[in-house]
Amino acid sequence: MIHRIGGNKEQITRYGSASFTYSSNGYLASITDEVGLTSTFDYGNALSTDFINSMTTPYGTSSFSYTENSSTDSNGKTYYDRVLTLTDPMGYMQRVEYLDNAPGIFSGTDPAGCPSVCSQGWFCSNQYMQFRDTYYWNADNLRDPNDYSSAENFHWLHDNSENPETSRVLESVKKPLQNKMVSEHIFLEYKWKMCSDTD
Repeated sequence: MIHRIGGNKEQITRYGSASFTYSSNGYLASITDEVGLTSTFDYGNALSTDFINSMTTPYGTSSFSYTENSSTDSNGKTYYDRVLTLTDPMGYMQRVEYLDNAPGIFSGTDPAGCPSVCSQGWFCSNQYMQFRDTYYWNADNLRDPNDYSSAENFHWLHDNSENPETSRVLESVKKPLQNKMVSEHIFLEYKWKMCSDTD
Protein backbone atom coordinates (compact mmCIF):
# COMPACT_ATOMS: atom_id res chain seq x y z
CA MET A 1 0.00 0.00 0.00
CA ILE A 2 1.37 3.43 -0.94
CA HIS A 3 1.13 5.72 2.03
CA ARG A 4 3.40 8.58 1.03
CA ILE A 5 3.56 10.21 -2.38
CA GLY A 6 4.33 13.65 -3.77
CA GLY A 7 2.87 15.77 -6.52
CA ASN A 8 -0.77 16.41 -7.29
CA LYS A 9 -3.48 15.91 -4.70
CA GLU A 10 -5.93 14.78 -7.36
CA GLN A 11 -5.55 11.84 -9.69
CA ILE A 12 -7.61 11.76 -12.89
CA THR A 13 -8.73 8.34 -14.14
CA ARG A 14 -11.03 7.29 -16.97
CA TYR A 15 -13.79 6.85 -14.38
CA GLY A 16 -13.43 10.31 -12.85
CA SER A 17 -11.11 11.75 -10.24
CA ALA A 18 -9.76 10.63 -6.86
CA SER A 19 -8.56 13.13 -4.27
CA PHE A 20 -5.93 12.77 -1.55
CA THR A 21 -5.21 14.60 1.70
CA TYR A 22 -1.96 14.50 3.67
CA SER A 23 -0.90 15.00 7.26
CA SER A 24 1.56 17.68 8.30
CA ASN A 25 4.43 15.14 8.11
CA GLY A 26 3.56 14.14 4.55
CA TYR A 27 1.73 10.88 5.21
CA LEU A 28 -1.38 9.99 3.27
CA ALA A 29 -4.35 10.88 5.49
CA SER A 30 -7.33 10.10 3.26
CA ILE A 31 -8.42 9.02 -0.19
CA THR A 32 -11.75 9.90 -1.75
CA ASP A 33 -12.48 7.78 -4.81
CA GLU A 34 -14.46 8.46 -7.98
CA VAL A 35 -17.82 7.69 -6.38
CA GLY A 36 -17.17 9.76 -3.26
CA LEU A 37 -16.20 7.00 -0.82
CA THR A 38 -13.49 8.11 1.60
CA SER A 39 -10.85 6.00 3.31
CA THR A 40 -8.77 7.44 6.16
CA PHE A 41 -5.53 6.24 7.74
CA ASP A 42 -4.12 6.33 11.25
CA TYR A 43 -0.36 6.01 11.83
CA GLY A 44 2.26 5.20 14.43
CA ASN A 45 3.34 2.39 16.72
CA ALA A 46 6.23 1.73 19.11
CA LEU A 47 8.55 0.71 16.26
CA SER A 48 7.75 3.25 13.56
CA THR A 49 5.87 6.52 13.24
CA ASP A 50 4.90 5.78 9.62
CA PHE A 51 3.30 2.39 10.30
CA ILE A 52 -0.40 2.28 9.36
CA ASN A 53 -2.34 1.31 12.49
CA SER A 54 -5.75 1.36 10.88
CA MET A 55 -7.68 2.10 7.71
CA THR A 56 -11.28 3.27 8.02
CA THR A 57 -13.65 2.98 5.06
CA PRO A 58 -17.44 3.26 4.77
CA TYR A 59 -17.48 -0.50 5.43
CA GLY A 60 -15.68 -0.28 8.79
CA THR A 61 -12.18 -0.14 10.25
CA SER A 62 -9.36 -2.57 9.50
CA SER A 63 -6.53 -2.57 12.04
CA PHE A 64 -2.91 -3.60 11.63
CA SER A 65 -0.37 -4.69 14.24
CA TYR A 66 3.34 -5.39 13.91
CA THR A 67 5.82 -7.00 16.30
CA GLU A 68 9.50 -7.78 15.92
CA ASN A 69 11.80 -9.90 18.07
CA SER A 70 15.32 -11.17 17.53
CA SER A 71 17.79 -13.65 18.97
CA THR A 72 21.52 -14.22 18.41
CA ASP A 73 23.19 -17.63 18.23
CA SER A 74 26.64 -18.62 19.52
CA ASN A 75 28.21 -17.63 16.18
CA GLY A 76 26.88 -14.11 16.40
CA LYS A 77 24.20 -14.54 13.73
CA THR A 78 20.93 -12.73 14.44
CA TYR A 79 17.57 -14.36 13.70
CA TYR A 80 14.36 -12.35 13.45
CA ASP A 81 10.71 -13.02 14.14
CA ARG A 82 8.55 -10.39 12.41
CA VAL A 83 4.74 -10.58 12.54
CA LEU A 84 2.14 -8.46 10.72
CA THR A 85 -1.53 -9.06 11.57
CA LEU A 86 -4.60 -7.62 9.84
CA THR A 87 -8.02 -7.60 11.52
CA ASP A 88 -10.85 -6.64 9.17
CA PRO A 89 -14.14 -4.90 10.12
CA MET A 90 -15.83 -8.29 10.63
CA GLY A 91 -13.14 -9.38 13.09
CA TYR A 92 -11.51 -11.88 10.74
CA MET A 93 -7.71 -11.99 10.90
CA GLN A 94 -4.85 -12.58 8.50
CA ARG A 95 -1.24 -13.00 9.58
CA VAL A 96 2.18 -12.84 7.90
CA GLU A 97 5.26 -13.94 9.81
CA TYR A 98 8.95 -14.22 8.96
CA LEU A 99 10.59 -16.77 11.26
CA ASP A 100 13.60 -19.08 11.38
CA ASN A 101 13.29 -22.45 13.12
CA ALA A 102 9.49 -22.45 13.28
CA PRO A 103 8.05 -25.32 15.34
CA GLY A 104 7.24 -28.37 13.22
CA ILE A 105 9.25 -27.27 10.18
CA PHE A 106 11.97 -29.86 9.57
CA SER A 107 15.17 -29.82 7.54
CA GLY A 108 15.19 -32.42 4.78
CA THR A 109 12.44 -34.55 6.31
CA ASP A 110 9.34 -32.67 5.21
CA PRO A 111 6.94 -35.44 4.09
CA ALA A 112 5.45 -33.09 1.50
CA GLY A 113 8.84 -31.79 0.43
CA CYS A 114 10.63 -32.13 -2.86
CA PRO A 115 12.74 -35.25 -3.54
CA SER A 116 16.46 -34.70 -4.11
CA VAL A 117 16.09 -35.31 -7.85
CA CYS A 118 12.82 -34.66 -9.64
CA SER A 119 11.59 -36.60 -12.64
CA GLN A 120 12.18 -33.52 -14.80
CA GLY A 121 15.91 -34.15 -14.38
CA TRP A 122 16.99 -31.14 -12.34
CA PHE A 123 18.06 -30.88 -8.73
CA CYS A 124 15.75 -29.40 -6.12
CA SER A 125 16.84 -29.11 -2.52
CA ASN A 126 14.86 -30.21 0.51
CA GLN A 127 17.45 -29.01 3.04
CA TYR A 128 17.46 -26.14 5.53
CA MET A 129 13.72 -25.72 5.09
CA GLN A 130 13.46 -24.42 8.65
CA PHE A 131 15.40 -21.24 7.77
CA ARG A 132 14.50 -18.17 5.68
CA ASP A 133 10.74 -18.72 5.78
CA THR A 134 7.71 -16.45 5.53
CA TYR A 135 4.35 -17.87 6.65
CA TYR A 136 0.93 -16.58 5.61
CA TRP A 137 -2.37 -17.50 7.26
CA ASN A 138 -5.59 -16.30 5.66
CA ALA A 139 -8.83 -15.80 7.55
CA ASP A 140 -9.84 -19.43 6.97
CA ASN A 141 -6.74 -21.21 8.25
CA LEU A 142 -5.68 -18.84 11.06
CA ARG A 143 -7.08 -20.96 13.86
CA ASP A 144 -3.78 -21.52 15.65
CA PRO A 145 -0.90 -19.09 14.90
CA ASN A 146 1.49 -21.67 16.38
CA ASP A 147 0.53 -24.24 13.74
CA TYR A 148 2.95 -23.38 10.96
CA SER A 149 1.88 -26.40 8.89
CA SER A 150 -1.48 -24.69 8.34
CA ALA A 151 0.15 -21.61 6.79
CA GLU A 152 1.31 -21.03 3.25
CA ASN A 153 5.11 -21.24 3.33
CA PHE A 154 7.39 -19.00 1.25
CA HIS A 155 11.00 -20.25 1.44
CA TRP A 156 13.70 -17.77 0.32
CA LEU A 157 17.11 -18.28 -1.23
CA HIS A 158 20.15 -16.99 0.64
CA ASP A 159 22.97 -14.86 -0.71
CA ASN A 160 26.55 -16.01 -1.28
CA SER A 161 28.19 -14.12 1.56
CA GLU A 162 30.41 -15.70 4.23
CA ASN A 163 27.54 -15.46 6.70
CA PRO A 164 24.57 -16.01 4.35
CA GLU A 165 21.62 -13.68 4.61
CA THR A 166 18.08 -14.12 3.30
CA SER A 167 17.70 -12.92 -0.28
CA ARG A 168 14.63 -11.42 -1.95
CA VAL A 169 14.32 -14.36 -4.34
CA LEU A 170 11.90 -17.22 -3.68
CA GLU A 171 13.23 -20.77 -3.63
CA SER A 172 9.91 -22.51 -3.09
CA VAL A 173 6.27 -22.08 -2.11
CA LYS A 174 4.28 -24.66 -0.16
CA LYS A 175 0.56 -24.40 0.44
CA PRO A 176 -0.99 -26.11 3.48
CA LEU A 177 -1.21 -29.90 3.06
CA GLN A 178 0.32 -29.73 -0.42
CA ASN A 179 3.72 -30.45 -1.96
CA LYS A 180 6.02 -27.52 -2.42
CA MET A 181 6.50 -25.77 -5.75
CA VAL A 182 10.19 -25.19 -6.50
CA SER A 183 11.54 -22.25 -8.46
CA GLU A 184 14.22 -22.98 -11.05
CA HIS A 185 16.33 -19.91 -11.79
CA ILE A 186 18.01 -19.86 -15.21
CA PHE A 187 19.44 -16.57 -16.45
CA LEU A 188 16.91 -14.68 -14.33
CA GLU A 189 14.03 -16.52 -16.03
CA TYR A 190 11.75 -18.06 -13.45
CA LYS A 191 10.10 -21.36 -14.22
CA TRP A 192 7.89 -23.20 -11.79
CA LYS A 193 7.66 -26.97 -11.68
CA MET A 194 5.66 -29.12 -9.31
CA CYS A 195 7.53 -31.98 -7.67
CA SER A 196 5.65 -35.04 -6.50
CA ASP A 197 6.37 -37.43 -3.66
CA THR A 198 6.01 -40.26 -6.18
CA ASP A 199 8.90 -39.06 -8.39
